[in-house]
Amino acid sequence: MRLIQGNIEQNQKWDPSYLDTTFRIHKNLTVADIKSPFDLVVWPETAVPCYFTDEQSSDNLIQNLADLIEAPIVFGSLSYKAQSNNPDIFQYFNSAFLALPQKKTFQQYNKIHLVPFGEYVPLRFLFPFVEKLVEGIGDFSPGSRYTVFQIPAAKFGVLICYEVIFPDISRKYSQAGTDFLVTITNDAWFGRTGAPYQHFSMAVFRAIENRVPLVRAANSGISGIIGPTGRIEAQIPLFVRTFLDGKIPINQPRLTTFYSRYGDVTVGLCGIIIAMVVLFGGSRKSDGHLKIQGYYKKNLTN
Repeated sequence: MRLIQGNIEQNQKWDPSYLDTTFRIHKNLTVADIKSPFDLVVWPETAVPCYFTDEQSSDNLIQNLADLIEAPIVFGSLSYKAQSNNPDIFQYFNSAFLALPQKKTFQQYNKIHLVPFGEYVPLRFLFPFVEKLVEGIGDFSPGSRYTVFQIPAAKFGVLICYEVIFPDISRKYSQAGTDFLVTITNDAWFGRTGAPYQHFSMAVFRAIENRVPLVRAANSGISGIIGPTGRIEAQIPLFVRTFLDGKIPINQPRLTTFYSRYGDVTVGLCGIIIAMVVLFGGSRKSDGHLKIQGYYKKNLTN
């Protein structure tokens, strides 16, 4: 497996004149120093910064690249489609695609959990002024289903950007029988702050919860490989343009964890326990407080 960290600067990423350069950077990292065929190559979120379904030349380039290296390629891009009830109105998506060698069709997943006020405006009728703030980023529609990607060696699910902070998404993929998880993201927005490290740490928990390996390709970092027990096997530091080769265990007996089986039931149980502690513990504390007050009043009188 090879993870690509292109480290494209944020002010250049969406510049149309920089599209060919962006693709060339990811291609060169993909084909560099190949010693044997890979089972999978992973590019980051929006590594192809255009509407992929409308860019036939990009389709051919990536398909040709998958044919050349004889390996599947996962990559992020934007996509759109016309609404079924009104073909003149389009829906736009933040998507992940899978290109398979010698295939002419691409498997696709459209991001479901969008970033509020970043990828869409919640309660738009209450916040019409926010429209101008979101215009430069885009107003996306959520996807309708979780796609299980299939490659010859295994099955996997993709989480795009901050979807990795939601445990239930990874659980859904685990229940669907995936062998590992892939998360693709672009954290260049955050610069050299603690946010990229916090975001990466969230991925560790998703691996532990479901006892599955997880690989992460981030535009500017941190990219890495996480084992099913949460051990970080390898990672690329921030703002480095390079690739990472590694292996993950698949097709092995996997422990079905309590969380994979029952989900967030423990959250409800904890809520009940906390409510009982507050209810009964609070009344005892209140009685004790009154007695202490009475004690001090008595001594003050004496």
